[in-house]
Amino acid sequence: MPAGPPPEKNPRKDVWDFLEDHFYQPWVLFASVFILAGIWLLALEKCPRGVVWGTIAADLLLLILVFIWYLVELEFVNIGCIVLAVLLVIGCIVCRKQIETSCVIMKVAMDGLFENKRLFVVTFGVQLVWIGYFALWVAGIIGMHFVKEVKVLSPQSGGFDCELSTGWTSNGVFQVYWVLQYYWVTAFFQNINTMMITANLAGWFFKEDDYTSFWVQALTWSVGVQAGGNAMCAGITGFLEYLLSKVSTPLKIVFAMLNPLEWIFLCIGLALKTVALTFTKFALIAMTIQGKTFCAAAPEALNILRDRLGQAVITDYIGKRVMAWCTYFLALAVAFAAWAWADSAQDIDILDKLGGAAGLTFLTLLFAIVISYPLMAIVFVVLVEQFVSMIDWTGDRGLWEIRAGMNSIFAAIFMGCVTQFLLDFISGIVVTAMDVLLFCIAVEDSNNKQDRFAHLYKNMKEISPEFNKEAPQALLGQVVGNAAAA
Repeated sequence: MPAGPPPEKNPRKDVWDFLEDHFYQPWVLFASVFILAGIWLLALEKCPRGVVWGTIAADLLLLILVFIWYLVELEFVNIGCIVLAVLLVIGCIVCRKQIETSCVIMKVAMDGLFENKRLFVVTFGVQLVWIGYFALWVAGIIGMHFVKEVKVLSPQSGGFDCELSTGWTSNGVFQVYWVLQYYWVTAFFQNINTMMITANLAGWFFKEDDYTSFWVQALTWSVGVQAGGNAMCAGITGFLEYLLSKVSTPLKIVFAMLNPLEWIFLCIGLALKTVALTFTKFALIAMTIQGKTFCAAAPEALNILRDRLGQAVITDYIGKRVMAWCTYFLALAVAFAAWAWADSAQDIDILDKLGGAAGLTFLTLLFAIVISYPLMAIVFVVLVEQFVSMIDWTGDRGLWEIRAGMNSIFAAIFMGCVTQFLLDFISGIVVTAMDVLLFCIAVEDSNNKQDRFAHLYKNMKEISPEFNKEAPQALLGQVVGNAAAA
């Protein structure tokens, strides 16, 4: 039998024991993430134009690199990359004024967030409640397959024969409902955060008294008098997210991009998702500011944004792309740093053995898929560890190396997914803040009141003729004050 490893090199029985022994690793990596994320947010406030155009340039460079990789490694001309690169360049030229406007809106949105730092804390509290729901939802998914029913067969001499069969929870209709209601509840929680951000930032924008506490009223409304509108909006957004899941992540878009048969459906899906979700979100923002029902606020939101709907879509898209680059880059960096650090701590070299251009590319794509579903991946790690923790890994060197490798990989997945989850949360706040500020700007412009942020409107009128148009009188002139008084 091969000799076992030296006692000091024996791996812990699971990844949690490993992280406990090397507690400094997650502390250092997560602290680095918060510092880098803070620097990124500061850059969004101080130099939004550089960040936005840099992000667009990075998108173009990525397409070029993918094209070159296909050409060199596979000797295949990827027409999809060429088409997307050309469309990106044309889109930037045609929509350059709207993109510049989005940069101005991002600057004001970041100013508003830095004046309302407590929003990061209160919205994270809502996120923690959602995590509790998610844990129960996963437990329900797992538990529904263990529900059994006793079925009595035809009577036999001396008694009855019985057998166990699947329970009612295995019914296909119920399982579809269980999946759909997850999207609905998730959207409901996201809308609560949107409403709290809307109340505070609108109060800050319109210079209302005591605006810092407006989130309290918004939280009460979101689960109280406006819960119906919140639920209706959540139903729309949840359904769209489920229906358009093929374009829900950049990786799925890339895979669809490589299949010419899906190009038309990809374009339709992206356009439908962006426009529908953007309008629904602005309707929720209008509902929160007005204090009206969702059905009453939605037409008025469309009326205010009818000459600026293109700007609304571009602003929402720019915010998501800018934050997506930061999120994916930092999450992947943390994952690979955690893997390399864990290998070094256990004196193994799994990551090095998988090196090379092809191996690194495959691992990057694989981790991009995994961290796109952070909580699901964490649940997977927990379940696998529970299953394998009963195995004795210390008796054989081969087993020890397998256990040590699992520690490195699971530590990388866990820390990468936690980073993705935290940055997704921060990204949602930034994008929502941009949408709220755009709507507030539209309200003021529609009411011909542009005195409080004169420099803002001066810049926007120089780069976007849309803000010189005479818009119909909006009904939201004094609604923030009225909502606060309510």
